[in-house]
Amino acid sequence: MLDYIFQVKPLEDAGLSNQEIAEQLSSATALPMSPDQSKSILQETGAVIADPVVVNQRSGSLISHYQSLADDSPSKLLIAWFIASVYDGVPARTDSYPKSVQFKQVEDSLPDALKLVAGKLVAAAGGRPNASVTEQDIIDSKAAWQQAEADRIAQEQALEQQRQAEQAEIEKLQKNEADYWGLHNLHIAILQDSKETDRTVWRAGIQAILDGWTVD
Repeated sequence: MLDYIFQVKPLEDAGLSNQEIAEQLSSATALPMSPDQSKSILQETGAVIADPVVVNQRSGSLISHYQSLADDSPSKLLIAWFIASVYDGVPARTDSYPKSVQFKQVEDSLPDALKLVAGKLVAAAGGRPNASVTEQDIIDSKAAWQQAEADRIAQEQALEQQRQAEQAEIEKLQKNEADYWGLHNLHIAILQDSKETDRTVWRAGIQAILDGWTVD
């Protein structure tokens, strides 16, 4: 299950559609591509071979493919970005939008031999943990979060209503007790203080309490 708040909502807030979010999450690697690891993979597979004598002179199957592309080709621009990142020591952020999607698009357009190289690069970056994510998964994750939020709010409201009811009951008991003692002090305490012994007077005092005390 996707984490809507951490995985989906930031992309949604950035203006991406559900389809675009699914594409991003399914394309993203677990980690950025390490320049050192990437350089080793490119070198070992012969995709990019650095000339040991001539500085910044590179050859290899990826370089040949790059040179075969039209200058205004999006793939050519992205391959140039990737190679520059690797050799400048900058991690390629294929774990985040938009480079994740762009790398996947370039990968899908590569010849089969270079797709194997791209697969090694992806594996070295932790693979694609959400590769199977679909647009429906995005919709479901939001619906699940909204339902969970509705349940949480309803529970909080129910607890607040219970708290208010309990507080009202406490206040009612306190009022009843205060009313009783007010009447007691008015009609009985005075008899106690005066040490009244006339039962008729006591009965009148008790009756005055009963007449004046209304229990809520």
